[in-house]
Amino acid sequence: MNRIRPIPLLATSLVLLFTTAANSYAQTDQEQLGDFLYNDLQLSEPAGQGCVSCHDPAFGFADPEQHLPVSEGVIPGRFGNRNSPSAAYAMFFPEFTLTGGIQGGQFWDGRAATLAEQAKGPFLNLVEMNNTTRGQVIGKIAQRPYAALFEQVCGPNAFAPVNVDRSYDCTATSIAAFEGTVVFKRFTSKFDAVAANQASFTPQEKEGWDLFTGKAKCDHCHTAKVGANQPVLFTDFKFHNIGVPENRELFALLGAPFTDPGLGGFLNDPKDNGKFKNPHLRDIEMNPPLYLSRYSD
Repeated sequence: MNRIRPIPLLATSLVLLFTTAANSYAQTDQEQLGDFLYNDLQLSEPAGQGCVSCHDPAFGFADPEQHLPVSEGVIPGRFGNRNSPSAAYAMFFPEFTLTGGIQGGQFWDGRAATLAEQAKGPFLNLVEMNNTTRGQVIGKIAQRPYAALFEQVCGPNAFAPVNVDRSYDCTATSIAAFEGTVVFKRFTSKFDAVAANQASFTPQEKEGWDLFTGKAKCDHCHTAKVGANQPVLFTDFKFHNIGVPENRELFALLGAPFTDPGLGGFLNDPKDNGKFKNPHLRDIEMNPPLYLSRYSD
């Protein structure tokens, strides 16, 4: 039997709450198209999985299947080797760079420089949405109710075979545009209210804040104080190896022991093996790390 164990004082005291109530906001045509694409479950092979399946707003735009160590694709029993990161606040991660220290990018190993590049991956990943070609994806979009909007945004003859690459790029750019809207960057937590002098921490929250920024040294990597009117995301945007142990549940799902080189695999540099993108801590109460949130008895 699986049970959720209480989240430690430090995490609860931060109270990084996420407001899920829908807010009205203006959308450009491209953002609206991205909204349709992001939430469409008919673009996988077979139908049944979309971006929203692994980046669910009810779970901090991360995987709702929190009993699994990694994310399952549209084919039952076919798993990737990583859990889906949150898409919330992802637009604030800078473009991947090696200049001045390795930082930024999307995916846990940073291999997609931007949100638009990241959006191109899942459609054609055999352990995610399982399409085999860009043309297969665009052909499905051509049959969807928003096909006219797609042509309006992505250009005339967007569904012509000769324009497949252009249209696929537009698909990814539109999803990234939607992921840049206010629904992915609400900044409506208790922390934000305190920062705006609209609320005060409870004694327990204040104790957690003092630990986080003091003795516990959490903010050495999950930066809590920034300048120049930049939003606080609780990350340094860098890559770290924190010595997470092997997950035997993952071995069972994949059928064999597995070692993930992380950043080192992307850069083909052994000295970076085991390093992964430092996540932000927004919505952490909705998407806790599995090794903190569950145990079996």
